[in-house]
This record gives sequence, structure tokens and C-alpha cells, in this order.
Amino acid sequence: MSLGYRTFVRALAILCTLSIGAYVGCDGGTGFVFEEARAELLRDTVDVVILPGYQRAADAAVALRERNTELCAATPDAAAVEASRAAWGTLFTSWEASTAYQFGPTRDLNLGNELALYPTRPASIETNIAAPDPIDEAWIEERGAAGLGIFALEYLLFLPGDAEAVAVALTENPRRCEYLVAASAHTERLTARVVVEWTRYGELFANAAMEGNTMFPSQLRAVSTLMTGIISSASLMKIDRLAGPLGGDVGVVGDPTVVRSLYAGMSNEGLLAQMDGLRATWTAGVEGRGLSGYLAVEHAALAETILGEMTGSRDAIAALPDPYETYIVMPEHPLGDAALIQMRDLERILGTDASVALSVSVMFLDSDGD
Repeated sequence: MSLGYRTFVRALAILCTLSIGAYVGCDGGTGFVFEEARAELLRDTVDVVILPGYQRAADAAVALRERNTELCAATPDAAAVEASRAAWGTLFTSWEASTAYQFGPTRDLNLGNELALYPTRPASIETNIAAPDPIDEAWIEERGAAGLGIFALEYLLFLPGDAEAVAVALTENPRRCEYLVAASAHTERLTARVVVEWTRYGELFANAAMEGNTMFPSQLRAVSTLMTGIISSASLMKIDRLAGPLGGDVGVVGDPTVVRSLYAGMSNEGLLAQMDGLRATWTAGVEGRGLSGYLAVEHAALAETILGEMTGSRDAIAALPDPYETYIVMPEHPLGDAALIQMRDLERILGTDASVALSVSVMFLDSDGD
């Protein structure tokens, strides 16, 4: 299990909801006043951001499977590899953009971990390719996440080198091509399942506190879950995406082997996609809406400050030299350090000021390296 996934699970497990002066506990509770404004922000977040975001990832997975099928239907060539690589990049950034709402069935059914186990395990991939078994759907479904998913597809499409070298590798070992197509279809099925499961879950989430809704008996539970996703995304960016590659802290020598997209060199694009997804989840896709707009009703200055911190974080990430893995091994990386500090500030204000103002209590622990 990746450090990022553990961080998310730990954050969710220790998030407790409370209504000032009315309720103390972590079970979601009942007895809260139903607010139309809360219902609106939850519905907007599901309909404008979450379901369309997952659908984009599912559509990207279909496109990647189609490109890979075309790639392997004839003798693979560099142009076809490049087309598959572009399709992979769209899937990667679409999935990274969903980080702030990878809760509910994405987490509970382990779909996120199956789709994007990171880092992938090259040894598992090569073992699967070398196996004598026929590669069919049943066989693929029995393989572990270590040899499948988005990052396994990255490995297959970006190694052993440039597009021509990949085309040669696929040509010389037809089973490699066969595995690529089957693994792409597996990823397509998983993303489609995320959409199906989230369509069901999203109705319960958006209709929190409605009669018979045992999953979200209070709107506060749904708001708390949403805040956990947003703050967890900020924490993941701080710990996994920035601090990890930077060597763990400001001023430490970086480690390029732990960047998010090691083979495709798209870590910078992934960071920007995650940041944009975090902001979209906070605003329900429209400035002045979602949790941001709800907060602004009574805490306008704080809401504006948070949007400013998000803008500052994105600007700091956009300023990182590309590719990130080449930059972080330099003797000094002030732009990386600045981005890390900016993300720390954003995580702090979301986890403290915003959480208090929204009547949710969130306690996060920094990574302990487990």
C-alpha cells in the first residue's frame, strides 16, 4: 500500500465531526438542522465535479485501450506508440485530478489502489508477461495490482526508451503487446466501475440527512467526508508529491525515483492536475460555489484567503522546472522548497481555520514513514 493511500486512510479514520455546542463524537450522529445551502453544495460537488471527473477518467481509459488495440493490431511503430502515450497522459492527469474525492467506493472497494498502485512493480509486470498462461480477461483479473493499472501501463509504454525502442520491444515479444491490451481493458473496466459505484454513492452523499439515508444521516457527516478528501489531497501533495521527491524536507537532497510519473516524465502535469482538482472540489467547479461559497457567507475574508493560498500553491507548482525528477537532484532546489512551503500553508489553513469555521474537526498526523 502506498504512503499516499495510507495517509488518506489515516486522515479519514481520525476525522471527527462535531456541531458546536450540540454534538460531540465521530459517528455522524443525528439531530442536526437541515440546511438547503449544504444540500446545494453537496449536490453541486457531485454533479459538477465528482461524477464528470470520474467520467473523464473512464473516457480516457476507453481511448487508451483503443489506441493500444490499434498499436498491437499491426506491426507496432513509433507513431502508434506516441498516440498511445498521449492517451496515457490524458488518463494519468484525469485520475490525478480526482485525488480530492477518492473516498467512498473508490477507497472502500479498493478501486483507487487497484487503478493507481504506485510505484508499480516492474518485476510483477515482467513475470506476468513471461508466464505461459493464455492472456484473457479471467487470467488478467487474477493478477495483482502490482502488475496492472495506470502506472503499469506507463511502464509498458515508456520503457525501454524512446517510442521506436518501445515499438521494437512490442514487436519482438508479441505477448508484451497482448498483455498491454489486456491490462488496458482491465483499467477500462475499473474506471467504469468507479463511475457506476459513485453514481449510487453520490446520490446518498448529495442527499445527506434525507429520510432513510443511513450512510449519511447528517449533512455534517457528508461535509466532513468532503473536507477530509480535500485536506487529504493537500497532505498527499505535501508529503508524497513534493516532500518525498525533495528528500523529505526543505534543503535535503532529492530522490528522483519517487516522483509520481517516473517513466513518462509527467510529474509536473500530475501535480497541476491534482491542484486543479483540489480547487474544483473546494469550489464545486465554480468560484463562489461549493464549500468555498458556503464558507464565504459568514467568513468571507477566510474564504478569500483560502482561494489565494490555492492560487499561490498552483503558481508555485507551475514554476517548478520540468521534468521535476531532473530538477530535484540539483544541489539546491529553491523552487521546490517554495512549493513545499506553500502546500504546507494551504494544508494548515484548510485543516485548522476552515475546518473550525465549517464546524468540522480534523486532526492530521504528518507521515511517520510507515
